[in-house]
Amino acid sequence: MRVLISICLFICFSNSVMGQTIETSKEFYFTAKESFNNKNYTEAINQLDLSEKTGGGANVYIQILRVKCYLAKNDYESAKSALDKSYNYKIPEKTKETLNELSKKVSEADKKLYDAEVANRKKKKEELSQTNRNRFKNLTVAKENKDREEKEAVELKRNLNDEKLWDKAVSLHTVKSYKDYKGNPLGINHRNKVDNRIDKIIWNKAFRLNTSEGYKEYLYNTVISESKKKHYDQAISYITKDEYKISRNKSYTKMPRDIAHYVNLKFLYIYQIGLRSLPKNIGDLSIVEKILLSKNELISLPKSFGNLTKLRRLFLEDNQLRKLPVTFGNLSSLEYCDLSNNQLKSLPESIGNLTQLKELYLARNDLRSLPKSFVNLRSLERMVIDKWSYKIKEVKKIIKELKKRNRFLKVYYFK
Repeated sequence: MRVLISICLFICFSNSVMGQTIETSKEFYFTAKESFNNKNYTEAINQLDLSEKTGGGANVYIQILRVKCYLAKNDYESAKSALDKSYNYKIPEKTKETLNELSKKVSEADKKLYDAEVANRKKKKEELSQTNRNRFKNLTVAKENKDREEKEAVELKRNLNDEKLWDKAVSLHTVKSYKDYKGNPLGINHRNKVDNRIDKIIWNKAFRLNTSEGYKEYLYNTVISESKKKHYDQAISYITKDEYKISRNKSYTKMPRDIAHYVNLKFLYIYQIGLRSLPKNIGDLSIVEKILLSKNELISLPKSFGNLTKLRRLFLEDNQLRKLPVTFGNLSSLEYCDLSNNQLKSLPESIGNLTQLKELYLARNDLRSLPKSFVNLRSLERMVIDKWSYKIKEVKKIIKELKKRNRFLKVYYFK
């Protein structure tokens, strides 16, 4: 009896502390909003940092106000970074329009900066050309220094021709245009930039294609050097690596952005790092066969997850999954699936398409129903489900029907 009383008191205390923390976080947020309205943007940003720290993390409203502050301060790089982070959080319908407007403003600011830079470069180039023309004219007039003047005139003329050649190569921005510049005897001043420009073009093409052939073509066409070593090593890693493992590493809380570029990856192992979400392009891992994401903090899976048609074994136990995407039924090669200890209340109707599934673990969830298509899992040999779920009339009916269709099925009930 004393133990029960102690537990109740502890729960009440925890809820009280949590409520106070949320209220404190809200106070910092509204203080930041007031500072923003008073045009005190630095103070507003500091208050937002306190709100995020007090509340245990940011949300889309904090990020939106942060973007507005940076825009007001003309700090467009920080505004762009804060805007990108906004999309990591759940976005209510009423804030989507605000985000779109902020995105438009950031894009307009970027364009203005870019246009100003282009105009400044053009102005400097015109000033340089005019200066060179004036010097060339003055040098040809001075007869007493004829030899020196002729030499400088030739040099200036060569520089003018060189700038024209370089401007042409930059405007076309192709491998051929840069090679043409390097092969021209008059192309001298910018030769040290050519190889890096060519490498960047070939790398961007390979990265965009994201195929083994694309990365092999990059390795074939590039010449290894210190400046290109990063791309060279990445290309080799993308092609050769068939396993990717991260385990209990506090320096990682997110999956690497370039994970989908490991085109020959067959085994993905990310264990107990506090992972909260998967990148949208994870479905590009077209030949992955085994994925282990156990003991993380995943709430949902992206729609593209259903593109993993070669996936045979999937471990998602000990997460916080609340539902599975409709595309989950597209995992046509799936044989083993562990969804134990999540927060699933139901399964998608498409799960009945998993005709190769042999083992399914659903214990320690909140399952209150099973889809009608569940009876189509005729290859299922082993299944574990909570005993209390099985006692639900509809659940029991579906499992009994599945047993009739599949006499090899063994069902275990978790107490």
